[in-house]
Amino acid sequence: MNVMCNKTTVQKIFLISVFAWMVLGASLCMAAVIDTSIQYQTPQDKTFTLVVEQSYLHRKYVGIDKIAFMEKPMESNRGPDRELMSFFSAVALNDQDWWISLWDESARSSWDSDKTARRGLRQLFELYKRKIHGRDIALRDWVVVGNVVFIGVEFHGNKGAKSEKVLIPFILEKGRWKVSSEQMRSELHMAVYRKIYGKR
Repeated sequence: MNVMCNKTTVQKIFLISVFAWMVLGASLCMAAVIDTSIQYQTPQDKTFTLVVEQSYLHRKYVGIDKIAFMEKPMESNRGPDRELMSFFSAVALNDQDWWISLWDESARSSWDSDKTARRGLRQLFELYKRKIHGRDIALRDWVVVGNVVFIGVEFHGNKGAKSEKVLIPFILEKGRWKVSSEQMRSELHMAVYRKIYGKR
């Protein structure tokens, strides 16, 4: 008698559950029909500014007021500051092939295939030649933000000329530190410069 009662109870519960699911399904279908009648305005592309607090590592170089120029490129990785010395050594020796080899893959590829990019890089090369003419180059700052290392240098010593500071960004590419063409004029680059040296 108890067994028969338990089976009957289970059957009732099953039927009630099925009915509940049928009602829920019908309600969802009705809701779907109602949703299709909702009207929207034409979507518009908009933007907003998100201010992000960025952490970074900053340290000052001590007593390096005049870097020594190299005679040839380095054969192994000795850090971004050594690559920066190599970078300006190539400028001082007017060696564009050496200089472009110190840039990232994107810049090297553009140098070979894009006339406009090649012209822009040559103009930058000539700009640095003018900046270092008759001046010493001092290492001033090492700043790390994420995977980018910014090396700050100061051109100074030319009588009557105001000293100038620049930040050169480096990224690690295939085991060597390379000048980052992407970061050279990025918002991050400008933000770091303002933080370390103030307005340009």
